[in-house]
Amino acid sequence: MTRSVPSPENRVRALWRRVALQLGLASVAGALAAVGGLLLLSWLAGASPLWQRPSALPLALSLSAFAVAVVWVWRVAVRGSRWDREAAAAEIEAGIERPGTSRPLIELHRSRLAKALEGRGPGELGSGVARAARAHAAVTVTLALGVLVASLAVWLGARQQAATAWAAVLHPVRHLYAPPLPPVRLNADREIRRGRDLQVHVDAPLRDSVRLAWQPRGEVAQRRWVAISEGRAEAVVPRVEAPMLIWALAPDGALSDTLHVETIDPLLLIDLRIDLRFPPHTRRETEVYSDLPALMTVPEGTRATVSGV
Repeated sequence: MTRSVPSPENRVRALWRRVALQLGLASVAGALAAVGGLLLLSWLAGASPLWQRPSALPLALSLSAFAVAVVWVWRVAVRGSRWDREAAAAEIEAGIERPGTSRPLIELHRSRLAKALEGRGPGELGSGVARAARAHAAVTVTLALGVLVASLAVWLGARQQAATAWAAVLHPVRHLYAPPLPPVRLNADREIRRGRDLQVHVDAPLRDSVRLAWQPRGEVAQRRWVAISEGRAEAVVPRVEAPMLIWALAPDGALSDTLHVETIDPLLLIDLRIDLRFPPHTRRETEVYSDLPALMTVPEGTRATVSGV
C-alpha cells in the first residue's frame, strides 16, 4: 500500500495559514499591551497634581496609547502583506533546483519537492519572515500578559485609586473641564402663618453668592442676592401673605429645588375656653381651661366643649 504524500500546494497553504495566525495574534496582543500600559501609566500618574481636573494629561496618554496600538497593527499588517502564499512557496522551494519550462520538467520538480518535504511539519518549513512572525507573536503575547497581570494586581491592591485614574482615561474629554460644583439646596418651613417672615437656609458650597427668588401666587417673582459664608447663608422672605414658590440660582447656573410654601390663617377667636366633662366612672369634676396647654391627655369618653368670642 502506497502512502500518499501531501502536495506542495497543501504545504504552502498550511504554512501561509500558520504565519497569518501568528501575525494576527501579534496584532491583538500588541493592542492589548498598549491598553495595559495605558492603565498602568494612568494609575502611576493619578497621584500627581497634573492629573486633577481640569487636565489634558489623560487625553494625551489615551491618544498616545491609541497611536502605539495603531502603529503596531499597521506594521504587522504591512509585514503580513509582504508575505503571501507566493512568498511561502518561495521559502519552501529554497535550496531545490529550479525546473525548466517544459511540462515533464515541472512535474519532475513537483515530485522532487514533495519528497523533500516529506515528514516535515508546517513549523519546520518557514524561514526568515516565518521565524520573525513567531518571534513577534511570542514577544507581544508575553508583554500583553505581563502588563494585564500588573493591571489586575493594581486593581486588587488599590481599587479606589485605580478606578479614579482609569475613569479619567475612559472619559478624557470630560476630564478637560473642571468638576461640577456641589448642588445648591434650600431649607425652609413648608407652612407659615400669614403675614409672618419666612426664614430660608441656603447651602451652596464653593460659592460666594446665590440669587434667591420667590413668587407669591398670582404675582411677579421677586429676586435678591444672598452672600454665602462657608458654604451657608440665611435669608428672610418678608411678610408672606399668599402661598408661594421659592428657589435659588447660583452664578454657575446651578438651580436648587423649588419649595412650595403654604400659608395658614391665624385663629380668629379670642378668650378661647375649653370645658372638659369626664366620664362618671372617673369621679372627676368638670375642668375649664382658658389658657390652652401645649399637650392635653384625657380619659376615653371625655367630652370637650370649645367656646370663644
